[in-house]
Amino acid sequence: MKKPIFLVLILSLFLSLTLMVGVVKAQTDTNTNTTAVDTNSVTASDLGISEPKILPNSPWYGLKKFWEGLRDAFVFNPIVKAENSLDRASERLIEIKALVEAGEIEDADKTITRYEKQIEKIKERIAKLTDIHSDKAEKFLDKFAEYQLKHRLILEKLDDSEVDSESIKSDKEKALEVLS
Repeated sequence: MKKPIFLVLILSLFLSLTLMVGVVKAQTDTNTNTTAVDTNSVTASDLGISEPKILPNSPWYGLKKFWEGLRDAFVFNPIVKAENSLDRASERLIEIKALVEAGEIEDADKTITRYEKQIEKIKERIAKLTDIHSDKAEKFLDKFAEYQLKHRLILEKLDDSEVDSESIKSDKEKALEVLS
């Protein structure tokens, strides 16, 4: 009898801590760093994220996506939602890069589609942000423009890799069009 109560208590504690981290992140003011980027290699840290530890070829990836969705469900500020979408798009792009380097072409192909969906979400949110004339909205638009350039560099670098897959190349071209 005590074991289920203990599990519920641990799960609720974990969930509340996860949500608190999301709320704290949502309340912090992120500064955009407009430093010059080395065109030879754009890294995860250049995009303001850490290297992904769970890739789409992992059995834990579904859980990762679930937690991302759960955290996003509790964010109500449109600017923070757009920033979260930009972080997700950057994560998908770094995942694509890692998958291509590992030769996981099929997973990379699926992840490019996820990346395109994230960019579309950002564009929809930007359309809603045009009504908001604030410093935070303008900072986000500047950050998005900067990150579009960095994303483009990563996608173009995929062409230089040893990938002979036509599906990756065509999806990469679609992703570049979405960025435009």
